[in-house]
Amino acid sequence: MLKIKKLAAYGVLLSAIFLSSCVSMEKYQEMEKKRNDCESEFSKTKTENIDLQNKITEYTSQLEMLRKQAASLKQDTLTMGDLMRSMTSGYAQMKTAYEEMLLSNEKLSAGNKDEVQKILTNVQKLQEDLQKRKIR
Repeated sequence: MLKIKKLAAYGVLLSAIFLSSCVSMEKYQEMEKKRNDCESEFSKTKTENIDLQNKITEYTSQLEMLRKQAASLKQDTLTMGDLMRSMTSGYAQMKTAYEEMLLSNEKLSAGNKDEVQKILTNVQKLQEDLQKRKIR
């Protein structure tokens, strides 16, 4: 009988331990739902992370391409600037030479006018002389 009382006491004690440690079905289902929600959100976040990593890779390659284009455009601008300065200098030299040529041409034309005028005056004198001789 002592054995039975001891067994009964152990049984009650074990039942109390198991019953106090058990979770109600409602709590279990709530925790299960939270776990499923967390797993779903984790999966969604992981997918978003992968998408964002892909975008970062894409944007990084676009950035590198744009940097190369900017460097190329900068070099083109420098080359064009040098060419423009060279052409401007050449234009200034050509303009100066053209203006000098115009002045020289004007002087030559003025000199020719004087020469032509002298020749015309001589021709008129000769014609007058010739007419005088004919009259005599």
